[in-house]
Amino acid sequence: MRGASIIDFAPKAGAYATICLGVLCRFAAASTRGPAVPLPPAPVRCIAEFEPMEGLLIVWPLGIPADLVRETAKESVVFCVTNNAPAAAEEFSNNGIFMEHVRFIPATPDPGSFFTRDFGPLWVAGGNGAIEIVDPDYNVGERINGDLLPVLVGEALGVAVYRMPLLFAGGNFMTDGFGSAVSTDLVYKDNFELTAAEIAERFAMFLGIDSYLAVQHPLSPDWEPVEHIDCFAKFLAPDKIAVLELPPSHRDHAAVEAVAVYFGSIVSAYGKPYRIYRIASSGAWGEAYLNCTILNDKVLVPMAGTENDSAALDPARVTRLSVVTFRGRVLQTWKAAGDRVLIRWSGGGAASGLYMVRLTDGRSVNVTRPFAALR
Repeated sequence: MRGASIIDFAPKAGAYATICLGVLCRFAAASTRGPAVPLPPAPVRCIAEFEPMEGLLIVWPLGIPADLVRETAKESVVFCVTNNAPAAAEEFSNNGIFMEHVRFIPATPDPGSFFTRDFGPLWVAGGNGAIEIVDPDYNVGERINGDLLPVLVGEALGVAVYRMPLLFAGGNFMTDGFGSAVSTDLVYKDNFELTAAEIAERFAMFLGIDSYLAVQHPLSPDWEPVEHIDCFAKFLAPDKIAVLELPPSHRDHAAVEAVAVYFGSIVSAYGKPYRIYRIASSGAWGEAYLNCTILNDKVLVPMAGTENDSAALDPARVTRLSVVTFRGRVLQTWKAAGDRVLIRWSGGGAASGLYMVRLTDGRSVNVTRPFAALR
């Protein structure tokens, strides 16, 4: 998958109408067009969710189960954004959370907003050997505090932050760690003043994405109005994608099947077509299995208490990691534990240049120039 394309799987009345089937174009990061703002040191590589991480970024008051926080704190760091650390610490202690693995970041969350996947940092490995933050403009304008969060995280961790001038939400982004990424066409709607080429160029310059694909959201807007890629697909590995599976009677069945077929036709970074794993859902709102989180050696999966719970774990198991299940407080807030909540940081001051990459055959390699080593 190289270049940029928008694929329309199921045109709907009033839907975004641009269709460029099979059109793949390459955009050079060295182009003179694009934003006149500082860029991460080249070459830059956007880090995938399934790669190693130090911890998770959450917001208190919690919108996720305390059990999930406790599980995370066993072996990883919980970075908690709150303006009331004493109250948060009391709740965590009462729930048996290992407090030595909790670090508070003082900030005031937007009321009722827990979605750190959407407004949290994007992490990149820069050409200078450091792990750094890229900060797109959050596309929910009234959540001002959320939009400021990546800067506060950068300050707390001593990590450089690069503002990416593009309206965007992290739930509408998934990457394979090899320079390919997928979103829905919401990114074009939000940034209507930019061309598709200009948008792809910004992904290339800030995130090292040289193969950017936008697909039309296959789910009906009255059922799933968010229009994020994480509502129906997720990278499990550089060559594996999990895709929602709806019953044939569901009105969006055909559109979702077209997505699965299309993804399975694309060649992955490993030189073979992506392997597609289906996650069955009745279409019920609570079956938010694709809002799971890959946390180092674990996959944290939200359960809905329905007959589809067991089958939903099968795609997670192909990662060869332990699967841990939870019942949520508010199931839709599981976006508070997803790909943009992952803290990619180690050491003090600038992040260490040594980075571990886990390969699909189970081996791990350490590299000091991740982008160059993976090409």
